[in-house]
Amino acid sequence: MTGCFELLLVTYWSIFMSQPMTYAQALNEAKNVIMQQAARIKSDAERMRTQQQTINEQGVRIVERENRIKDQTTALVAQTDEIRTLGQKLDAAVAAHEQAEALIQRQDQRMTSLQENLADLERQIREQSAQVEELRREREELLARLPTQEDIDALAAMTALLARRSAHAAPIAADLRPPMRLAEAA
Repeated sequence: MTGCFELLLVTYWSIFMSQPMTYAQALNEAKNVIMQQAARIKSDAERMRTQQQTINEQGVRIVERENRIKDQTTALVAQTDEIRTLGQKLDAAVAAHEQAEALIQRQDQRMTSLQENLADLERQIREQSAQVEELRREREELLARLPTQEDIDALAAMTALLARRSAHAAPIAADLRPPMRLAEAA
């Protein structure tokens, strides 16, 4: 700072020496120059302090941001790992879903086949039930046509009666027959 002041003093001294001045004027002029320089130095020092404070504050902010970036990077790495894990779980779930879909499709085909078989069996049961019912009707009709036990007993009694009677009636019947004639061929 002293070197700067001396250079300034020499510079101003050479300027004022070209014009005649009194010693008091020169001191006043030098005092004014010194005051101006002091004010400039003071303002420069204040500006430097402000800049240093700004630099310090920005340094603190930079450190905070670097720490925040490190934290965010760590969080991002954790999220990336979690996304990778979730992706693997999703792949496994998709594969399981596809297997389940295939199983469901096979079960659906099997169920469709069983339903078709069931429909065929139900149709066969209906046809056989109709045949059984037809056979029952025929049996009932045949049973209705068959003689009852009373009819059988009455027929047996009648047959026995006729047999007894025909044994007696046969000789009589032979006598009652008209004589046979032989016709002559003409």
